[in-house]
Amino acid sequence: MLCATPPITAINQPAAAAEQYRESLRLKPDWPEPMWELAWMLANSSDQSIRAPRQAVELATRACELTNRTKIPALDALAAAQAASGDLDAAIRTAEDARGVALASGQTQLAQQMEQRIRRYRAARR
Repeated sequence: MLCATPPITAINQPAAAAEQYRESLRLKPDWPEPMWELAWMLANSSDQSIRAPRQAVELATRACELTNRTKIPALDALAAAQAASGDLDAAIRTAEDARGVALASGQTQLAQQMEQRIRRYRAARR
């Protein structure tokens, strides 16, 4: 099944959702949406059998490359993966890039969300 966003499965059955994303990428390797969705899960999952921050960085980096760093979800996933990997300085820079993209496209609510993430990453750095 080819999907960018598995339904509620991502919340209730994260392992199944991760597998759906992987299958989507196996069938369509350069599809950025499932790439950044899987990266987000790998960076943020509380399930240690799913959590894989380094792989998340790789996937999110590729999603950012494929979208020329113009898609906020890809940048957000990369920042989260960088933070989960312990590279908070990179996470801050990437989140600042995402905030800039949001502001440039008039998405002030997303820009505010990215500002909150930037504050969180800065606080974690201390």
